[in-house]
Amino acid sequence: MPYYPDWRILETAPKLAVVFGMFDALALSDQRFAVVTSTGGKVSFKAEWLDTWRGPVVILPDEGEEEEANKLAADLDWRGKVVRIKYPDGIKDPAGFLEKGKAKELGRI
Repeated sequence: MPYYPDWRILETAPKLAVVFGMFDALALSDQRFAVVTSTGGKVSFKAEWLDTWRGPVVILPDEGEEEEANKLAADLDWRGKVVRIKYPDGIKDPAGFLEKGKAKELGRI
């Protein structure tokens, strides 16, 4: 099942981000990104959940989740693009930016 931390952001968002974790989705939503994740883990995300979304979809994998991200991008066809974040030392996912007090850096992704 998909989870949108703040679905109201979708109304004006130019793109939608997909992450593979609840805390990552909450961290990005805190920075006012339109974001969705799965409630069942990274392998349970289904491209058809985004059939009604007509804009681009950026997939932001944690370190080690690139394979799942590439598969989802292929399933989304032209809409899906994997964006590999260059994580600073000690950070492995979007939520890690907030844990380390680097919210402004997360907002620049």
